[in-house]
Amino acid sequence: MKSPIGLFVVLTSLLCGLGAPAWADPGYRLVPVTDDAGASDLLVIDLNRRGEVVGASFTDSGLRAFRWRAGQFTDLHDVIDSTSNFTEAVGINDRSTIAAVRNNIITESFEGVLLRGSQLTPLTVVAGETQVFPLDINNREQIIVDSLGGAQSGSFLVDGDNVQFLEGLPGETDSTHAIAINERGNIAGNTRTAAGSRAVLWEDGAIMDLGLVPGATASFVYALNDRQQVVGVASIGGASQAMRWQDGEMTLLPQLQGQAASTPAGINNWGVIVGNTIILQPEFRSTATLWLGSHVVELDSLVRADDPLKPFVHLESAELINDRGDIVVAGVDSRTPGVRATYFMTLFDN
Repeated sequence: MKSPIGLFVVLTSLLCGLGAPAWADPGYRLVPVTDDAGASDLLVIDLNRRGEVVGASFTDSGLRAFRWRAGQFTDLHDVIDSTSNFTEAVGINDRSTIAAVRNNIITESFEGVLLRGSQLTPLTVVAGETQVFPLDINNREQIIVDSLGGAQSGSFLVDGDNVQFLEGLPGETDSTHAIAINERGNIAGNTRTAAGSRAVLWEDGAIMDLGLVPGATASFVYALNDRQQVVGVASIGGASQAMRWQDGEMTLLPQLQGQAASTPAGINNWGVIVGNTIILQPEFRSTATLWLGSHVVELDSLVRADDPLKPFVHLESAELINDRGDIVVAGVDSRTPGVRATYFMTLFDN
């Protein structure tokens, strides 16, 4: 069962304390995400609806771009640039097109590229640019990019041959930074204003200040979905509290007991949000967190009782979630203290 409807039914049942449907396993199972050598200290950046994960692995020679799916690790470094000491896959859409960045050791610059299968296409934004950093890509191959050193520097939307500079808020001179793009071409990002940092949204090229919750001095955005729901944090009393913006209203997400701070990292089209929470009482810890509606829960509690890793692994932070409910998390295994590992959580078989 891979249906998003199945995801919603299973999660709702788990969070509300109901029995799982007859066709569903009661909870998530954990799959370690490792490279070919078994190392799990990976930089994971994006996840698509097919369960493909991309990012970069740490090696003695530098960062190497990779793709991982269903236990299979694929090193993309030599395809992107075999002479570079730095390649990183930063985005993947549902057609498996990958946006990546590489370091050109001859010009000492960073270049953006698109990888479709084995076909590599350089990503050019403006004339004269010296640094190009793609940030995210959707299924229409619209890409948000940071371009520096050219005639105009900042965040851009690249849509085929059309390039659009993402203007900041009227009357403000500080730069903006795009974070994520959805399938409608809407873009979420952040900008600094004279009054502090603000989460913003671009729609059809027009920028909107998403505002603040009462008592907050700043807001930051980290992700958005196709329903125009944006998640990020509000800074309140010097602490970051998870928030969601929807239909013109910003609200704080529910809190775990003993919470000091929380940060959402991803949201899917069902409105399921993942991130992490810092707990102070009864002892300090960071815990991976899932929010759905008025419910908030530690992801540890959603791991299947019969999963062989459950007795040993504590999930510290959740990074990404797709519409199937797959989640990429970072955690620690009590058998290898001090080593942070990456795990793929799934409700259904791949």
